[in-house]
Amino acid sequence: MMNQAERIEAMERLPEHLGEFVSVIFVNQFNKRKCIRGKLKEVTPYSNVVVTHLERVPEEIQDMDIFQGRKIMKSTTGIPFLGLPDAIMSIHAKDGSVLYDNELVHPFYNPHFFPNRDENGRLRIGEDHNDGKAYAERTRELSFGRR
Repeated sequence: MMNQAERIEAMERLPEHLGEFVSVIFVNQFNKRKCIRGKLKEVTPYSNVVVTHLERVPEEIQDMDIFQGRKIMKSTTGIPFLGLPDAIMSIHAKDGSVLYDNELVHPFYNPHFFPNRDENGRLRIGEDHNDGKAYAERTRELSFGRR
């Protein structure tokens, strides 16, 4: 685990790893722990990373003209360091070394955002956007100090 100073130093050094193969472990918009493995394409310190990776095409849409029968496609995904509620937990190099870690981020790290469905089956995220935004800002300050 990294303390705040180590996390800030790691954040500043992440751009040195552009083009390298990394694993990004993050909390997605449904508060589920996910991992993307691919090449680090972009780093915007304190904001987000962009990773180019391979992604499996669901069988039910492989026959669509756009996929031309392909089962795997190249994809690019941006992941915020601290979003609402998606956020990066850690980034690891190909050799397993930790490039970035934030123990303040975990599934349901922001208690104001949780996925559920309304009576019509539409997805709702959390109850109070303003409280969730304030909570994320407090987490950002604890993670990186006042920036």
